[in-house]
Amino acid sequence: MRDKFITIFILYIFSHNLCCQKKEFLSKENVIKLGQIFKIDKEKGNKFYLKLGEKFLDSINRCINNRMFSQADTMISFCEQLYQNKRSFKKLFFGKILHYRAICLAKTNQFNAAKPLAHAAINIFSESNYINAEIGIKSLLNIGFIYNFLNNTDSAEYFLKLGTNIAEKSFGSQSTIYLQGLSNLCIVLKNTGQLKEAEKRFKECLLVSEKIYGKENISY
Repeated sequence: MRDKFITIFILYIFSHNLCCQKKEFLSKENVIKLGQIFKIDKEKGNKFYLKLGEKFLDSINRCINNRMFSQADTMISFCEQLYQNKRSFKKLFFGKILHYRAICLAKTNQFNAAKPLAHAAINIFSESNYINAEIGIKSLLNIGFIYNFLNNTDSAEYFLKLGTNIAEKSFGSQSTIYLQGLSNLCIVLKNTGQLKEAEKRFKECLLVSEKIYGKENISY
């Protein structure tokens, strides 16, 4: 058992420390091996696996933020193995897996494949009263992003407005997640010919960006 823990810890350390570098560090073969370990050891070490699962979710998020989608996809497969074989995980954990898988698919232009996963994640977050949390809001913005690229602008506008409004209520009008929703909403409004509303929102984006980053920052 001790050797199994050490093996998994080593794999996690590689994933956590290298997630900001463009290197392959966790192979599909290792994910399969870990899945076999979980099937053999279904009852022991639940607290360990719960903590490990959350750490891997954090690393997945870091990889996505650094556009390392292949690495993120591999770690998502790891988390799927973990969820399937360790029933101590709550459904919310599975919702996060679906959310990150949908983002990876959307960011690699696989929008039709991403859409049902994104909706499933939103449903789980809503059931878990987690839709007001940052990841819940991002799931709404993500499905809006997906619908925009599928040319369903009505649904895109709906979900982007919903996510942006919740972001404002939960984190304030000077938060980065509110700015993210607002900027994406501007694009949809412009593309649908709602130019006055788009201009109004765009001006707000500039003001929020200035408050968050300052005029000298490249983001502004």
